[in-house]
Amino acid sequence: MILSSIVKKNPYSQFYNSRVSKVRIQTIAIFLSILTSFILFCDHAIAQKNLNDIKYINHGLISSSKVYEITRNAQFIVFTIQNNTGRTINNIYPWIYKNYIDPDDGKEKYLLVNNVHRGGIRLAGIPHRPKARVDWRFALVRGNSPADPVAIDYLLMIHTKSIDYTNLEPPIIVVPK
Repeated sequence: MILSSIVKKNPYSQFYNSRVSKVRIQTIAIFLSILTSFILFCDHAIAQKNLNDIKYINHGLISSSKVYEITRNAQFIVFTIQNNTGRTINNIYPWIYKNYIDPDDGKEKYLLVNNVHRGGIRLAGIPHRPKARVDWRFALVRGNSPADPVAIDYLLMIHTKSIDYTNLEPPIIVVPK
């Protein structure tokens, strides 16, 4: 009883309590912001680590990954492509060959499986800026029926003239902090 009357009469106790609560709120806010940023950027860091582990084939102006993905119904093939130029890429018109062993003579052969006049589609939907890695999807138009021989590997070939650049560079959007 006496202690509670002393606390109520002390004018500095309210100031001290409000000061401590402000410090606690600020500490909790800082902790939550650090935790949130860790959670948000953890997946990005893991993805970047996995991208750095993949080997790339240097084609000069661009590099393509050795790892590719074929869609469920074998209509498309997806390659990760890195832009090595100083300009933004608008479209790419590659040659994609299917490497297989011919069952008749047992020799290794190549079959062109895409339409070279049809460009790819960026899966991320973002401009393919310099030094960026973007997934590109290309249509497979032949060599995919069940009667065709099984592919050993797919080969992506790109000529310097088969890369289409944007005429006007898109603006770089900077997110304010």
